[in-house]
Amino acid sequence: MLAVAKVLPAVVNINTERVVRRQVRDPFEEFTAQFFGTYRSRPREIRQTLQSLGSGFLVDPAGYIVTNQHVVERAADLKIKAITNDGKTYNARYITGDDKTDLAFIKIDGKDPFPYVNLLAWSQRPRPDKGTALSVGRGEGAAATTCCGR
Repeated sequence: MLAVAKVLPAVVNINTERVVRRQVRDPFEEFTAQFFGTYRSRPREIRQTLQSLGSGFLVDPAGYIVTNQHVVERAADLKIKAITNDGKTYNARYITGDDKTDLAFIKIDGKDPFPYVNLLAWSQRPRPDKGTALSVGRGEGAAATTCCGR
């Protein structure tokens, strides 16, 4: 499809990683504390690495990307990587996001302008009442995937 060929270069894979610290107790001690009301030891602190995968698309040649907020939430302590359609990996930074719409902006930097989807050009096209919907993504580390429906 011609539409897929036009947008595919602007589709990116998003990988995020963040470290979460939690306090945990021995399950047996949790059980006995219900009856005796005291703990014999202090809780242990563990660190977990949480990963998230998703996709997005470039909307500006300067490297601005639209993706889902749930993929990049809590970006203050997050490592974000964006992999472009040509296989290059970039460190990305969180710009802003909205939980209600589940949309977020992140930014990557490169020497050359990035291929992008011109949303203004798409929004000015006439839309038939019953057109075809097209979904293009690069989620879960896979190559680009497409889905088409009415």
